[in-house]
Amino acid sequence: MHDRELKPLWTSATFLVYTGGLTVLLGGLAALGYLSASYGSGATAAWALLVLVILYAIAHALRVRGRLIAAGIFAFASVIAWGPFLVFLFDWFGWHGFHSSIHHWSWSRLALWLLILAAAFDDRRRFGFPLIRLISLVVSWLFVIDLITNGGTVTRGMTYSKGIIYASVDAQTRR
Repeated sequence: MHDRELKPLWTSATFLVYTGGLTVLLGGLAALGYLSASYGSGATAAWALLVLVILYAIAHALRVRGRLIAAGIFAFASVIAWGPFLVFLFDWFGWHGFHSSIHHWSWSRLALWLLILAAAFDDRRRFGFPLIRLISLVVSWLFVIDLITNGGTVTRGMTYSKGIIYASVDAQTRR
């Protein structure tokens, strides 16, 4: 557990770590796209779990070795991989409400957002990697918009309000 956030220096080595970790993430997501077309929902959920476990194991192994930036990138990738795993798992369970638009209420879609937020919060706490905040920002916006509005002008107003609140909270934590 980290008391403070990592402040990585931008070097060519750091760029390669970011590029490599994000390439692994994109490769894993592309593999899940291919596998979802080839297998049923239960098998696809199992494949998604495998990708998730591998990414998370790499993140923890790198953290133990003191490679905190690389560990953070793989933690970021594991939080993103958590989303498709949940989608495939919910699909396997028959909870198809997350496929509908924001104009229709869906308990399964709200549960999806909350579970992704929980994973992002936990990994942010464990790894102290600032890029995980991006996931929290986007998913919390989706959750609030999905919970309160049904699109249109209200969604736009909520988006502006959330952005202002998030920016002010972030400014307060940096002091």
